[in-house]
Amino acid sequence: MTNVTNFVRTTAVPDERSCTILSFSTPIDTYQPPDVSKTLRLFLYWVQSKSHMKKHVLLLILLPILSACITLRKDNFKIGVSQCSEDVWREMANEELRREASFFGDIDLEIRSVADNSEDQIRDVQKVDLLVISPNESSALTPIVSKAYNSGIPVILFDRKIDSEDYTAYVGADNWQIGFQIGDYLKRTFPHGDPVRLFIVRGTKGSTADQERYDGLTSSLGTDPKWQILTELYGNFTQYEAYDQTMKWLEATPESEQGIDAVVAFNDRMANGVYSALSEGDYRGYFPAIFGVDAMRGPGGGIESILKGTMTASFIYPTGGEQIIDVARRILNHIAFDRINLLNTAAVDIYNARVMQLQYNQIDLQQQKLDRLNDQYRDVSVLYSNSRRAIWWFSALVALSLFFVWFLIQTNRRKSRLNQQLNESNAQVEKQVQELEDQKQQLERLNAEVEEATQAKLLFYTNVSHEFKTPLSLITGTLDELNASKPEDPQLRGALQILTRNSNKLLALINEILDFRTYESGKMTVNREPVDVKSFLEDLNLMFRNIIRQRRINFRFDCQDEVSKMMIDKNKLEKIYFNLVSNAFKHVKNNGTIHVGLKKNEGRMELAVFNTGSYIPQDKVKDIFERFYKMGTDNESTGIGLALTASLVSVLGGDIRVDSSPEIGTKFIVDLPFIPVEEENAVQIPATTDLSYSQRRIDNEIAPGFQDDILDDLEDTGKPAILVIEDNPDMLQFIKNLLSEDYRVLLAPNGERGVEKAVQYLPQLILCDIMMPGMDGYEVCKTIRSKPKTEHIPIILLTACSLDEQKAKGYESGADAYIQKPFNAQVLKIRIQKLLEKDETIRKAVGNDWLLDRHPDSTNESTAVVGKLKTFVEENIEKDISIEDITRHLGLSKATLYRKLREVTDYSPVDLVRLIRLRHAINLIQYEGKDISVAAFESGFNSASYFSRTFQKYYKVAPREWIKQNC
Repeated sequence: MTNVTNFVRTTAVPDERSCTILSFSTPIDTYQPPDVSKTLRLFLYWVQSKSHMKKHVLLLILLPILSACITLRKDNFKIGVSQCSEDVWREMANEELRREASFFGDIDLEIRSVADNSEDQIRDVQKVDLLVISPNESSALTPIVSKAYNSGIPVILFDRKIDSEDYTAYVGADNWQIGFQIGDYLKRTFPHGDPVRLFIVRGTKGSTADQERYDGLTSSLGTDPKWQILTELYGNFTQYEAYDQTMKWLEATPESEQGIDAVVAFNDRMANGVYSALSEGDYRGYFPAIFGVDAMRGPGGGIESILKGTMTASFIYPTGGEQIIDVARRILNHIAFDRINLLNTAAVDIYNARVMQLQYNQIDLQQQKLDRLNDQYRDVSVLYSNSRRAIWWFSALVALSLFFVWFLIQTNRRKSRLNQQLNESNAQVEKQVQELEDQKQQLERLNAEVEEATQAKLLFYTNVSHEFKTPLSLITGTLDELNASKPEDPQLRGALQILTRNSNKLLALINEILDFRTYESGKMTVNREPVDVKSFLEDLNLMFRNIIRQRRINFRFDCQDEVSKMMIDKNKLEKIYFNLVSNAFKHVKNNGTIHVGLKKNEGRMELAVFNTGSYIPQDKVKDIFERFYKMGTDNESTGIGLALTASLVSVLGGDIRVDSSPEIGTKFIVDLPFIPVEEENAVQIPATTDLSYSQRRIDNEIAPGFQDDILDDLEDTGKPAILVIEDNPDMLQFIKNLLSEDYRVLLAPNGERGVEKAVQYLPQLILCDIMMPGMDGYEVCKTIRSKPKTEHIPIILLTACSLDEQKAKGYESGADAYIQKPFNAQVLKIRIQKLLEKDETIRKAVGNDWLLDRHPDSTNESTAVVGKLKTFVEENIEKDISIEDITRHLGLSKATLYRKLREVTDYSPVDLVRLIRLRHAINLIQYEGKDISVAAFESGFNSASYFSRTFQKYYKVAPREWIKQNC
C-alpha cells in the first residue's frame, strides 16, 4: 500500500510536460505557456543572420522538425488520489473519478488506498501535478498535507478535512449537516414525548467526518432529556469493527439495560455490523430502528439494506467524483474555482429506495456506453498519433539527408583549408620541437653543472669537517693534559672542565655530521659481530645512574633472554640506544618514569624506549627525525641525535616509529632484523665492551645541571646585583666567574625562574639569553617591563642573532642593549658598566642637553631624527604614542630608528618619550606652578601613580622630594 507523502513535490503548477516532485520553480499565478509565434520569429531572425547558402540549408532541415514539434500535443496532467480506506462508497467515488477523467484526454489518474492506516498514508510517495486526499486522521495527516501544500503542489481535500487551512480546495458533503438531518429524522420518527434510548456507533476517532457528524447530531437533538444516549462506540467506519464492539457491549451489559430504541451508525457498513450483532448476539430488547449514512447501491449498500428491511433509513453521502475532477481541471488550467465545494444530501427510506435503485441502474447502463465510446476514441487517437509520428520521422529523415549532403560539401571545402593550416602547423611544431631539444640539452648541461657543484660543495663540506677535527683534537689533548695535572686553583679547574666539555661536544657534533655525510653518500657500511646485547645495554645503563639518582627517576630495563645474543653492528647499536635513552632523559620530568624493553617479535628484535611527561602530536611525528627541527613555538629543537638515529636504523635494515599520548607519554620503537649467533661465533663474544662514544656524550650532554640557589651570591656585599638568565650551565658558570669580582651575581636557568628572581631580589641589571625553551628572552623583557617593581631595571639581551630586525624586536620588547655571541668579555663588562652609569646620568640631567651630543661621532642626520622625535612628542604630549606612530611620522623602519638613536644617545625610543614627558611635567610644575597630578595628566601620563613610578625610575627619588631639592 502506498500513501500520500509521495504525492508531495516542490513544483507548483504543471507546464506542458509532467511536473515532478523535486524540480519545479514556476508558481501557479505566474505560469505562462510557451509562445510558439515568438519562437518562430526568433528562429527566422537567427536564420537571416547566416550566409545565403546556409539559410536555405537550415530552413530545409529545421522547419519540418520545428513544425512537427509545435504540433505535438502537450503531456497529460498527473493527478494522484489517496483514499483513506476501501469500501463500497469509496469504490463508487473511484468509479466516478475514473469516469469523469475519461472525458478529458489530458488527465492521468492514479488512485491508491491505505485501508484505514495513517502511517501507510504518510509513507507513500508519488510524483503528481495535483493531490486529492481523503485523510484517515486529521491530526496525523495535517503535517504532511501542509508540507505538500506549502511546497507548491495543489491539494484538494476529499470527504474529510485536516486541522489547518493549508489546502487548495475542499470537495465533500457537509458532515455536520448530515448529522443534523439524522437528528431531525429521529424527531419525526419518534414524535411522542417518551424517552428514546440511542445506540450511537461513531467512525474513526480523530477524523473530521466522525466529529462533524457527531456535532451535527447533538446540535439537532439539543438538551432535551427525551434523548438518552445509551452508549457510544467507535466502529472505525468498518462493519467488522462495529460488529465486534456491539458484541462486546452485549456481553458486558445486563439484559435489563439492553433496551434500544434507535441505532445511529455513521455509515451503512457499521449499521449492517450492528444489525448482525443484535441478530446473532444475546439481545433481549425490542429490535430498534437502524439509521446509516451513505445510501450506496449494490450488495452491502444502504439501499439494498433498506429494501431488505434490515435498515430503517440512510442518508445520502454523495461521492462527488465529477466535482473533484472539475475543480482539479480548473486549478491546473488556472480557471477560477470555489475553495469550499459542499455536496447536497437527502434521506433514503423505504418510500424512495426503489426509485433510487432504478436511477442507479440507468446510470450504470449509460456509463457502460460511455466506456465503449472512450475505448473507440482512444484507438482513433493512437492511430492519429502514430500517423503524425510517422510523418515527423519522415520529415526528420529527409532533413537529415539534406544535412549530410550540405555537410559533405562543406567538409570538402574545409579540407583544403585545413591541409594548408596543417602544413603551417607542422612547420611550427618542428620549429618548437627543435627549440625544446635545444632547451633539453641546455638543461642537461645545467643539471650536470649543478650536480658537479653540489658534489664539490659536499666534498668541501666534508673536508672542512675533517679539518675541524685536527685543531679540536689538539685542543682536547691539551685540555686533557691540563686536567691530568690537577691544578689547585678551583676557578682554573672549573674553567678547564667547561673547555673540555664544550670542545668534546663540538668534536662529537662534527663526528655525527661526518656520519651523516657517509650515510647520504651511500658509503656507510655495516660490520656485524656477535654481541651479548643484554649485557651491552646494561653497561650503557650504568652511565645514567647518577642522573637517575639525582632526579629520582623510575628507570626500568627489561630484556628477554632469547634476544640476548645476536649478530649486529655494535657501534651503531650503541649510538641508536644512547640517542633514544638520552632523549628520554631530556624530556622526562623529575620523579618521572623511563621504561626500556627489548624483545623478539616474529624474527625481529624490537627495542622500545618509553618516557612520561612528553607528547608529540601525530602530525609532527615524521618531522622530529629532521635535523634541528623545532616542533613548537619555543626555541628548543630536536638537534641531530634523532636524525642520526633514524639513519643508522635504516642502514641496519630496520625502521623506527613513535607512539605518543598526552595522558601517558611517548614511546620510540625500533624494529631491527634478528640474526642469531652461530655456535662457532658464540665463543668470540667479548666479555667487556668499549663505550667511549656514550661516555663522551654522557660527560658532555647528560651531565647534571646546576642548583642556581647554591651558585647565587646571596650575601649582600654592597656590590651592584646582576641577574644572569641562561639555559646553558657552562655559559652561566662562565659569566659568573667573569663578573663575580665586581658584582653580586644571581643565576637563573630559564626565563620563568629569571622573572621570579628579578621580582625577589630587584637587581641593578639583568643579562638574559634569547634562545631559551619555554619563556624566551623577548618574553622575559616584556614581563619585566610590565611589573611596576622591575620595569626600571636595565636589560641586556645576549644571543647569536645578528639581524637588525631581531635587534629591533629586542629593543621593542624593552631591552636596553644587545650583545652578540660570541662576545668579548671586556666589551661585556664595559657595556654593563655604562648601563649602570646611565641611571645616574639621567638623574643629573637638566634642560635638553641629555638628548644630544652624547656621542662625538654622531651625524647631523641622526641629530635631526632626535629633534624630529622630540618635536613630535611635544606636539602630541597628551596623547598615547606608540613606536609605530613614531616610525610612521619619521618615515623610518624600527631597525633604522633604533640605529640612529644609538648614534646620538643611549636611550631607547620608549626612554626618550618618557623623559620628554617628564621634562614637560617639570616645566609645568616649576614655571607655571601647577599641581603634580595636573602636570602629570597634561604631560600624557594616565595616572599620578604611574607618573610617580616613572619619575622615580629615572631620577631615583620621588617627585615631591626632587621638587623640594631643586625648586
